[in-house]
Amino acid sequence: MSRYYRNETIIYFLDNEIKSGDLELAKHIYETFWNIDNVKIYENLSFTSIISLSGESSLCSGESEEEAHLRFTKAFREVFPECGVDTYWTYLEDLPTNSYFTDVEEEIS
Repeated sequence: MSRYYRNETIIYFLDNEIKSGDLELAKHIYETFWNIDNVKIYENLSFTSIISLSGESSLCSGESEEEAHLRFTKAFREVFPECGVDTYWTYLEDLPTNSYFTDVEEEIS
């Protein structure tokens, strides 16, 4: 059973420098796991620079969000040993909803 998610993965470079080729490497790693639809770079923030990658895809074979996070982190750290990795998961198949009803005869003030 697969579960459809929106994922944002943020890679932190604590040396405050994204080197030439880092963006392409990060995109390649992300695309091996997930469909990519958005990439952003934030450089020279206080003490770090960030690559943000996001997209929508499915977790399969009963993998949890935390297990996927660890899989992503391991892959990024093989290439960027000094990076931090944050992942954000939004389950898209059962989003909370709000419903409002107005009866035909109900007056609106």
